[in-house]
Amino acid sequence: MPNEFGLQESDTSAPPPPVEACEVTQPGQLAKYRKKRAEWLGWYQFQKDEPNNIEGQIIRMIFLDMSYRILAKPRGETPPDLKIASRNGLLASMLDLGYAATQVLAIRRLLDRGTHVVSLQRLLTNIRSNRKLITRENYVAHDGKPYDPNGWRSLPDSPMIQMWGSKAPGLHGYVISNERHKLFDRLSGISGASRSRTDLISKKIFDRHHLYLLLRDLLSRHPPNLALSGRPMLAASMYVLCMQ
Repeated sequence: MPNEFGLQESDTSAPPPPVEACEVTQPGQLAKYRKKRAEWLGWYQFQKDEPNNIEGQIIRMIFLDMSYRILAKPRGETPPDLKIASRNGLLASMLDLGYAATQVLAIRRLLDRGTHVVSLQRLLTNIRSNRKLITRENYVAHDGKPYDPNGWRSLPDSPMIQMWGSKAPGLHGYVISNERHKLFDRLSGISGASRSRTDLISKKIFDRHHLYLLLRDLLSRHPPNLALSGRPMLAASMYVLCMQ
């Protein structure tokens, strides 16, 4: 994109700028935050060469759920006078038992508290231990995005800015900054009017009930949705395991 009217190139694969170039007041703390953030993402994000990442565990769990539904669906939708293999008592029993076992074990694995495993519980525990690194300014501006989401208003005027405001091409960083602030408002429990660069994530986020809500939300976000509302056994098992 030509560098005119305030427009800028955007390369999402480019490495982040040096911490000294970011809009933070404590570059040393940002360097520590970046290191931990990379570690946390390594535990969570799906990677083909790492079978134990958290997102991969969730995807496999949902794949098994989808497979079970496909195999079990003919039982209820095929005319009762038609003989089909899925109505075989032994086969149906093994499918049901296998489904229940794999799903509950998958949830238990995500909630493993061990210090040498990759689990959602360990991820949250580690984040809680390093909570002081996750300040609002580090969260918002860790990769060079502007801390002030309204900073674009002080930029030289241009036709693009007049037409689109912060949504003008090249100003995407301010839009992202604004969204990060809104999310951190929810994490910290601090409203926009009282924002501070040193705001931290609320301790309430790490209690057992929020762990249950987080796991439920993660499962519902991955297509096809794992509809826990239609799986009372799974929902109950997950709640019990989360609250232990």
